Amino acid sequence: KTTTMYSLAQALANDNKIVLTIEDPVEIKHANFIQLQVNNAAKMTYTNLIKSGLRHRPDVFVIGEIRDEQTAQATVNAALSGHTVLTTIHALSATNVTVRLLEMGIKPAYLKASLQTVIYQRLLPDLQGELHALQAQVAGQTIWENKGEKWHEKLAEALASKKITTATYEQFKNLEA
Repeated sequence: KTTTMYSLAQALANDNKIVLTIEDPVEIKHANFIQLQVNNAAKMTYTNLIKSGLRHRPDVFVIGEIRDEQTAQATVNAALSGHTVLTTIHALSATNVTVRLLEMGIKPAYLKASLQTVIYQRLLPDLQGELHALQAQVAGQTIWENKGEKWHEKLAEALASKKITTATYEQFKNLEA
């Protein structure tokens, strides 16, 4: 997840965008980004760092992970104020991302106004047992209507090209994306 997020952030930085990362801890040091690390003892929480980060006027925020209501709210507020926000959240599927954020107290109207794209990733073993990320992306209105078609399509492609075993396919085919 972090590698994908940093690749997207680097592409934006290459387009002359100012990227500010907030992580706990900073996983990848990057000279082109302004990087802040959470330090709860010093009251440098995700929420406080996002608020402080707004003063630097970044074009892009990279938020390491949404883990609680306060971080969810601060992240959505940054997106609603016109910033591109890249973040991670643990969910069982792409459509469950919206469920998780609603559970964290994000108002449905704010969620619809701020959530543009969800990339769902799973690490799956290939035929040699090495792990590779399989991902499906939903965007725009499909975030609210998706029934897992993209995930099933990607999984079927991996099976057909013999990148995964039938057993792996069977294990993950019932997941919604």
